[in-house]
Amino acid sequence: MLIGVLLIIISAYWFFAPLDRTLIPGVIADCGTALRPPTNPDVVKECAAVPGQALATGMVVAGCGLVLVLGAGLVFGGAVRVDRESNGEDAD
Repeated sequence: MLIGVLLIIISAYWFFAPLDRTLIPGVIADCGTALRPPTNPDVVKECAAVPGQALATGMVVAGCGLVLVLGAGLVFGGAVRVDRESNGEDAD
């Protein structure tokens, strides 16, 4: 379950991390984020697929994390552990 939570946190990084693309050495284009692509027409040409790829990666990682969290909750979360008293007897 913890791995699923970790994957969901990593997917948030993919959604909100700033994206850059190096056009030529020394010139870096700001491609926005996966959820907020650039609006400048010059940058949109250069960064056409970058936000979409980051969005797709974030969605896949979030989906995997969600499956792990729900699967672990289904498999391990339904069991209730009840401690029983031994009534003073040792189980030697």
